[in-house]
Amino acid sequence: MENNLDWFNFNLMVPDYDPDDEGDNMETKAQTEANKKWQEKNREHARYLRNRSTARNFIKKQAKIEDIEELEELIKARKNELCEINLDDIKHEK
Repeated sequence: MENNLDWFNFNLMVPDYDPDDEGDNMETKAQTEANKKWQEKNREHARYLRNRSTARNFIKKQAKIEDIEELEELIKARKNELCEINLDDIKHEK
C-alpha cells in the first residue's frame, strides 16, 4: 500500500502539460521553422539521410532471406563501382 501512495504523491508533484502554454508553443514553432530552413538548405543531404534510414529499417525489420541475398549482391556491385571510381580519381591526380 505504501508504494501506491508514493506513486500518487509523486504524480501530484509533476506539473501538468499545457499544450496552450505560449512558451512551449513558441519553442516548438521556432524549432519547426529551423528544421524547415535546414531541410531547404540541405535538400540533397536530407534525401540521403532519409533514404539511408529507409534502407536500414527495411533490412532490420522486414527483409526476408531472399531480400538480404539480393541486397548483398547489390552492395558488392556498388562497392566495386566505388573502388573503380576512386582508382580513376587517383590516376587523374598524378
